[in-house]
Amino acid sequence: MPRTQWPHDKKIVIAAIAILVLGYALVALMPKRGGNTQLSNPQPQPYQPAVTPKPVYAPAGELTPGFPKDLILDDAAKVSNSYTIGYNAALNQYTAIFNSEKSAADLSDSYKSYFSKNGWTIVNQTTGASSRGIYAKKSNLIVSVSILTKDKSRQVAVSYLTK
Repeated sequence: MPRTQWPHDKKIVIAAIAILVLGYALVALMPKRGGNTQLSNPQPQPYQPAVTPKPVYAPAGELTPGFPKDLILDDAAKVSNSYTIGYNAALNQYTAIFNSEKSAADLSDSYKSYFSKNGWTIVNQTTGASSRGIYAKKSNLIVSVSILTKDKSRQVAVSYLTK
């Protein structure tokens, strides 16, 4: 009886399997060509906080340059704070905060009347127990008026935004 070559054949099969496994492992571990290695191997980026523009305050009791004086509808109002924030070359905010002895309802009515007479569109308005707010637009201008009741007076914040 002829002797079978099984031990020799077995070595060939084992060697072939080992070569296939090794080849597969090498292909799987190789970096892909032509691809974005940044996506397949992301690197941590250092934290960079957003730059927040800083307000530029007007001297005490004065309005910041650029704030339209006609938006202070109470002639007896005392400006307590005013500032400008320049977000970029095309976006600036001018804010004035003043105290008024007028009622919140009178102030709110005065602003609504002013806006309708001067071509502004009132986009939104709110009325709360101790606050009122008006948001109006005109072309590339936006105005936000906040009226807060504090003791016997009102604190009014008017922000005028040009974009």
